[in-house]
Parts: sequence; structure tokens; C-alpha cells
Amino acid sequence: IESGKKVVIVTLAKPDGQFQQFIDQFPADLDVIDSKSQNINWGNYDAIFIPGGDPQLLFEGLKSIGFSLKQLKDSVFLLGDSAGAFILSTYFYDGPTGDDLGKKVEFYKGFNPKAKLITVAHTNNPVYANAILIKKVKDFAHKKGLDILMLEENQEKQIQT
Repeated sequence: IESGKKVVIVTLAKPDGQFQQFIDQFPADLDVIDSKSQNINWGNYDAIFIPGGDPQLLFEGLKSIGFSLKQLKDSVFLLGDSAGAFILSTYFYDGPTGDDLGKKVEFYKGFNPKAKLITVAHTNNPVYANAILIKKVKDFAHKKGLDILMLEENQEKQIQT
């Protein structure tokens, strides 16, 4: 931001205001895309940060404002965290947490069909991942011919697509 790059954070995975403390750490030039945002020119951004929350809410919110990887600059830095990484995959999953974790898992198409990838985040956190869930994701990935990106808490991995 300080070097003149145009940066945006997409907060659609949680109710407006939930990321405010995080946003306040950045220079005022940071753009924010929330539930009130319209007419986004995605090609203007040099970096797009899509943090976590509810993957379905995030996907539908981005879809409703016309998000597409084809609209981005070739040189864009696109960072997805948790639900953000999910929806930037070829497929993503959603289902209950807690005692029902992994018992009911639904799969959805994400924004990146070329990646041939599905992401499992928080693999070392039993609140978000367990053996039942990971087996269902592995079975789905095998059936669809996908690679699996397994991310532990706070783990970073870079992929090229």
C-alpha cells in the first residue's frame, strides 16, 4: 500500500464490521469489499486478501458482485485464508463443526477450475478438521481427480495456477 499498490480486503465471509480491528492495522488506503459494495473493478487491484469465515456466504457474496479470476491482473497477488482458500480452489466443502464435524459434508464448485484442487484448512485443529472429514474430502478428491491442499493452523503455502 505504501509503495502505491492498490490493495483490497474482502470481508464477505463474516458480517460487516467483524474484521474492523484487523483492517485498522493497515494504512487508510486499504479498500474494503463488504456487503454494501457494488460495481467492483477487480482489475484495479495489485493484491486481494480474502480472509476466512463462512465459505458459502463468501462464495455467494463474491459471485453476486461479479468476482472472477479472469477479471484480475495477471500480476495480482491473491491471498486466501481459510474460507478464502476454500473458494479459490476448484471445489470447496461446507458442513457443521463440533460433534457433527465430518458427518455431513457438501461439496461446491469454487472459483478456480484450472487448479484441480480442493483445500482443507486447520487440519491440526479438531474444531475444524477430523479423520471423518478428511476421509470424505480425500474420497471426493479422488473421484474428481483433484489434488488436496492440506493447511495446518497459520500455515502458508503458495500455489501457481
